[in-house]
Amino acid sequence: MRGDEESRTVTTRLNVALTRYPHTAPLVDGTVTPNTAELDFAQLTSIFPAFRKMARGLEYDMSEFGISTAIQAKAFGVGFTPLPVFVTRRFDYDELFYDVRSGISAPSELAGKRVGLRSYTVTDAVWARGVLSDHFGFDGDSVEYVVTSDEHLEAAHLPANCVLEPGADLSELLVSGSVAAILGHYGGDDPNIHRLIPDPRTIEEQWIANTGFIPVHHTVVVRDDLLRSTPDLAADLFDAFVRAKAPMLERLADGADLIAEDDSPTGPLHDFGVLATSELIHPDPMPYGLEANHRVLEPFVRYCYDQHLIDRPLELEEIFAPV
Repeated sequence: MRGDEESRTVTTRLNVALTRYPHTAPLVDGTVTPNTAELDFAQLTSIFPAFRKMARGLEYDMSEFGISTAIQAKAFGVGFTPLPVFVTRRFDYDELFYDVRSGISAPSELAGKRVGLRSYTVTDAVWARGVLSDHFGFDGDSVEYVVTSDEHLEAAHLPANCVLEPGADLSELLVSGSVAAILGHYGGDDPNIHRLIPDPRTIEEQWIANTGFIPVHHTVVVRDDLLRSTPDLAADLFDAFVRAKAPMLERLADGADLIAEDDSPTGPLHDFGVLATSELIHPDPMPYGLEANHRVLEPFVRYCYDQHLIDRPLELEEIFAPV
């Protein structure tokens, strides 16, 4: 919190879509404020509809946003730029279900098979395909994807190995044998349906050991016209997010149960990637900035290129606003 409110030089008012997480609560509650902007938070029961509104209509000045779509939008010049602020983290590849009757027993054996998923370009799918490729011999280009919904960005073009079945139910596709596996939640009780990665924790521990942190999931994007008209805005907003997170880090250091404090609609596994405070990485489970996240972001940008979301490899400095 700023001690001297009179030092604020507000130049703009921003319409904002952001979830109230433990590390963003001071911003949403107004106890931490940027110096150059007033933040008006939209009343949301879920952040996910805001993604589409931002992607297709720039309906917010600043919005929480899936990182894969943020990278793709930046490559396409949609009109907004992500800050190096990462408000959710989690692993996604364990949401890979298969039918034991399909004859496969490992991700590498999905070559030539059909795999159902809700969206090809969303962050969970990009992370999942990338980790499965790096660690399990999965060849995403050899799979036919059955995509049941559209993408957030209208400009997104799916690879040739994607077929659209709008509105299809992933669980029904799997049980009926129409697909060999699904990348997403299975909601049925068929005894033939199992996770294809039975012990994901081992891979997660290896990932954390190599990169230092759980994969980033949601970032925060700001409209380009505002960043151009107010050159200090990106740095000011980044500073506000850092200050808003500080009370959470202090409570973590003092032994508070942060997971119990997480009352967001999505819950701690989505937000932090863990179910217990004891599993959080100390001293900061949610680091911001490019330097702290270099080993997490570089492979993800590579995944975006390898999976045909972007036409060329991008440097991190091309993607994120300088702060």
